[in-house]
Amino acid sequence: TFNTYLQFKDDTPHTFYLYYPYSANSSASSTVVEGTIPSLQDGDMSKSDFMWDIVTTTADKPKVSSKMIHPHAYLRFYVVDVNTKDDKGAATSIKDKKISAISIVGDGALTGTFKVDLSTFSKEAPYAKTVNFTNVQSNAATLNYTKEFDYNKVISKEAWGNKVVKADHPVMVVNPDGISGKNFTIDVAIEGMPTFEAKLSGKTIESGKFYNIGLGALKQTDGTLKLTVIGWTEVQGEVTFN
Repeated sequence: TFNTYLQFKDDTPHTFYLYYPYSANSSASSTVVEGTIPSLQDGDMSKSDFMWDIVTTTADKPKVSSKMIHPHAYLRFYVVDVNTKDDKGAATSIKDKKISAISIVGDGALTGTFKVDLSTFSKEAPYAKTVNFTNVQSNAATLNYTKEFDYNKVISKEAWGNKVVKADHPVMVVNPDGISGKNFTIDVAIEGMPTFEAKLSGKTIESGKFYNIGLGALKQTDGTLKLTVIGWTEVQGEVTFN
């Protein structure tokens, strides 16, 4: 970091490679940095977040203005009690039961060590094509609900309809290329119940976006839980500075 002015002595363009957070992993190239998306996560996206940009300035246009891009995808989950009767007509509810973990298993690499070549940056989606996963790769990501927050339990349909996205909501970070347009499963672990699974395919998941995913849960008479996707909304994630 610096807190000063840069002095341009000629009209030569100056290129700034920007990324966050700082990586102590050095390489032979000044434009290549490394990062890691852990397979076991606690919802604190700062532990695996990554943003980048490239800015070129000249003497007549010296201002560094950047919109830093997230190359990963960010998932928030809500588990919703969608019915008060089971498949046999008996009254049942799992509302307020605590969620202990949510996992995704995909056909491609979701987590692991990655390298980014900042010189190949493109603001054309999908940005993740310039993120290469190396060394240990995993096709799974698990979000452990270790902290208290408003949606760490099964909520009602009314609460789902009136939900407010808050900063403390745990976020799962994944490589979008590992699941976008591919087959994947979502497993939900609820305290005192078996782990339940929803199989999905063909969902478009893009880098640089946050997804709010609603999972409808209906308890069956045999004790299993039927999961369906009842909501899938996306929000662009950008950080701007001048």
